[in-house]
Amino acid sequence: MRFVRSALLLAIVFALAATQFMPGARAQDDATPTNATPVASDPLAGRLGGTLQSVLDAFGPADFTDDGLIRYDALDLNGLSTILVVYHDDDDVVTRMALVYPFQPDTLTTAGDVLALAANVGPADGICQPEAVETTLGPEVYPCHSVALMTVFGAEAMTALDATGGLGDYSIAVDPLFDDYFEILLVPGSDGTQLDPGLITTDESAAPVATPTLAEQYPLLEDPTVLMNGDVSLGDPLSFTGEIKTLQIAEFGTQFRLGEDESLGVSSLFQVAVPIADSTDVEVLFVGFNGDATELAIGDTVTVYGTNYGTQCFDNALDEEVCQPLIAADLVEE
Repeated sequence: MRFVRSALLLAIVFALAATQFMPGARAQDDATPTNATPVASDPLAGRLGGTLQSVLDAFGPADFTDDGLIRYDALDLNGLSTILVVYHDDDDVVTRMALVYPFQPDTLTTAGDVLALAANVGPADGICQPEAVETTLGPEVYPCHSVALMTVFGAEAMTALDATGGLGDYSIAVDPLFDDYFEILLVPGSDGTQLDPGLITTDESAAPVATPTLAEQYPLLEDPTVLMNGDVSLGDPLSFTGEIKTLQIAEFGTQFRLGEDESLGVSSLFQVAVPIADSTDVEVLFVGFNGDATELAIGDTVTVYGTNYGTQCFDNALDEEVCQPLIAADLVEE
């Protein structure tokens, strides 16, 4: 049984219904690149989370365009003639990608085959779990994570895309639709599924690579005072440990809006006092979190894994404006 989300299903079905799929789909124009790897340093160029223009730069003019999507009828990806459907939002950010075939190719029967193919259009810095899980996206889904993607789809964007999971999470879903075609979908979010500790590989013939630890994905913030100095770039991952000083949890169905432009929507917010090395002082960091905060309490010591989101300003009890570093938390551990 398949459990694809209704919104995703309707979007994909619309695209596929508009396509005149034929086993002998016409070949690309000679000027259209057949190599799926764009020549660019941006890990999202021509990929999920990148710009629509970067896709056009990578693959050339599209064979079909319509509201919110473009389509290529015959791209050569890993030796397979592939129909590529690219979805984008009003800001021309690529929000999902679909690799489509009239039937399941013989060379797409293992997890390694699927992940190696999806790597052509997934974030270049992405890591994926080699064992499939079952989520609402379907019975065969590979959860993945990309640091570069963390700065693209914030909490508000994830909600608009009907996606759940941590910032930077995305999924590769294998053939989740009720139709005669074989699809591999790349979408933001992972339904909250975390990457299992173990080995990551997209090529069965290659040496496996150890799954990055939390400490490797979120380097320790050694000096919390540098956040206000601009020495840590927006979107940079980091981690720190401190004591919760204030804690607020939003009512069900509501969000707190944080950030200088109130673009970060979270279900809980708290201030964490982080010790400053070689002193008795602390730096108070403002944290926004979309995970379960019901077990947290003021006075708890927690470790926060997240990204730098800028600053949060507010008026204190003396009606004076106070600005503190704002962290978008992916995970909070007691």
